[in-house]
Amino acid sequence: MAQYKAEQLSRRHLRSLLASAQAGDAEAREQIFLFLHTRFLALAKLRVMEEDAREIVQETLIVVDQHLSRFETVEHMIAFTDGVLRNKIGNFYRTRDRRGQHWVEWDKAPEPVYYMDGELEAKELERILLAAIDEVGKRSAACRAILLGLYEGATAEELCARLGFTKARMDEHLFRCRRTLRRILRRRYKLRV
Repeated sequence: MAQYKAEQLSRRHLRSLLASAQAGDAEAREQIFLFLHTRFLALAKLRVMEEDAREIVQETLIVVDQHLSRFETVEHMIAFTDGVLRNKIGNFYRTRDRRGQHWVEWDKAPEPVYYMDGELEAKELERILLAAIDEVGKRSAACRAILLGLYEGATAEELCARLGFTKARMDEHLFRCRRTLRRILRRRYKLRV
């Protein structure tokens, strides 16, 4: 297989590399990871210092390695991997803030927020969660079905069968639905989730 520079890979080349990598071609796999590493590092360095960016990129690539065989298309791979990178960057900032590297003077501290770890009574938390799921459902019926199914205790496999989704499609929907739910819980109900 021809060697491509990471920044020169076209979608057509990526499709070919992805198919080859999923078929067991180690060189194609290496080319994909070189492409993703270059892409991730450029994106991460826009958000964090280079040393931290390199660590975040490595953590992201570990997750990608675990999912490479599941990607149905290059577009699915890019969407999924970009989402993982965003989450890793967010986790970095949350961890840093919890370690006390971000100080706020007492008089400038924000209003207290509720946490999902028991400070709210169970009934109130359940009411808020169901209201937030309903709000998500106004945007996406599939998200409502997925989130309510999970709330009721269904497994991802059961939801795939119920909704007729592939595992990859379920993973993609689940990522988006949870992200939307978290956003609503943070903005509307001031919960840190």
